[in-house]
Amino acid sequence: MQVFKSYMKVLGKNKGNFILYCGIFMTIMIIIFAISSNNGSAASYTDVKCSIAIFDYDNSDASHALTDFISENNNVKELTGSDMEDIQDGLYIRYIDCAVIIKEKYSENLASGNINQYIEICAVEDRNMVTLFEMSLNSYLSYLTAYVNAGYDENEAYAKTVDTISTNADVAVLQASVFEADKLNIFFTYIGYVFVVLTITGVSPILIVFNRKELRDRISCSSYKYTNITKEIFLGTFVTGVILCLVFTLLAFALLRGELLDANAPVLLLNMCCYMVVSVSIAFLVSKITNKKEVLSFIGNIASLGMAFMSGIFVSVEFLGKGVVAAAHFLPSYWYARGVREIIGTSSQVSKDAWLCMGMELLFAAAIVTVAVVVDRTNVLRKA
Repeated sequence: MQVFKSYMKVLGKNKGNFILYCGIFMTIMIIIFAISSNNGSAASYTDVKCSIAIFDYDNSDASHALTDFISENNNVKELTGSDMEDIQDGLYIRYIDCAVIIKEKYSENLASGNINQYIEICAVEDRNMVTLFEMSLNSYLSYLTAYVNAGYDENEAYAKTVDTISTNADVAVLQASVFEADKLNIFFTYIGYVFVVLTITGVSPILIVFNRKELRDRISCSSYKYTNITKEIFLGTFVTGVILCLVFTLLAFALLRGELLDANAPVLLLNMCCYMVVSVSIAFLVSKITNKKEVLSFIGNIASLGMAFMSGIFVSVEFLGKGVVAAAHFLPSYWYARGVREIIGTSSQVSKDAWLCMGMELLFAAAIVTVAVVVDRTNVLRKA
């Protein structure tokens, strides 16, 4: 087991990449869950009201109706005076957000297309709530003018305008249990991206060390058989995968302990372990293709991002084209992400599709290792 022991020594010296990517992943998950938890009170949403001073110089039924509309959805404030200096003072000390001035002849020009010129709004720039108020006011004036032009009198036009603006859509708020399933889905699905980039940038550099000509020649001169060398190297990568699975299992229980206990946690973790076997197999293959450590980061990011975008990890398969989904069937990451959805989507007994997905992952791993061994053997014979 000399090769295996040497592998573990090299692993200890190259643990920086593992710690880095594990830390990045853990930080991203904590931020996502913290933001999502803070948004859990969405059902209690209420509109933000503006503090508004109203100056009605038209003093008509139409202007009074406009004043009532503004007062209903905002906080009306009184100023000590009505000139521009008083308005500016109120805006400066943030006593009011804006001032609405209804000019004379407002009611006489309701049917005209220039009704907005009889209303002046004074506000501080870059106030988002004022922008929302202006949008609401413009909608009111647009509907009111349309109803007046349609032949309704002022009172009927005002009533229909308020009724139109007050129309709301029914919104159903998702229950907390749905979000809990989403948290599980986010965590375990994103692992499909992290594992590939983590193993290629973390495991492949270790394997490349054993591909150096000097070290390879020394091992070849010994009594070690080629098959034993390959077995011990792959055993080292497998042990690395087991360690990473333990780390991410502890991380999963630290972040999602309650949700995991209510879900099919053993099957989710088993699916994660199956994909870890795929990931270390990919790293094993990459180490046989190139001996340059400088390109491993590039290969890792291209491979992990490409599979993540095509297989439903970053973009849900519902939003992918039929051609992309068809091509994704030839990627192990597709079966992993599909397995996660199948497992989370069942409350008790795991579906046959979930076991099929895990079987496909292991078949991909076996195929990748076979290709890696063939490539490695070809390189050895070529150099000999």
